[in-house]
Amino acid sequence: MRNLKFPVSPHLAIYKMQINSFSSIFHRACSIFLCIAFVFGGIWLISELNTYELSDELCLYNSKCDCCGSNVFSTLFSIILSFSFIYYIISTIKHLIWDELVCLSTRCADLLNWLSLVLSILAFLVLWIYVIF
Repeated sequence: MRNLKFPVSPHLAIYKMQINSFSSIFHRACSIFLCIAFVFGGIWLISELNTYELSDELCLYNSKCDCCGSNVFSTLFSIILSFSFIYYIISTIKHLIWDELVCLSTRCADLLNWLSLVLSILAFLVLWIYVIF
């Protein structure tokens, strides 16, 4: 048997990042973030209903919060939450299209992934332009 100087099994570092793998990883990251946000949102809602001031400790939607520096945490949280939600919805629509066995070729799947990413960015920008103005 020869002494091989290269890895026998392929590693992720040798592959160029493709839109399909990026889309899959980003879809899962958004899912995880939305689950975490759902849990913290539930904790915040329960604390508000029970009049326990946990929202002051978490600095969520509290304009008098001094620990986060003029409410930067809640603004950043809202921005990430809105983009995650928009991307997750559009990506789920993409997966529903694939479930109907439409657009399964590599070229069409790449186009659909790029389209979902661009639509997510545009919808995010439209949402925040509407919120700001």
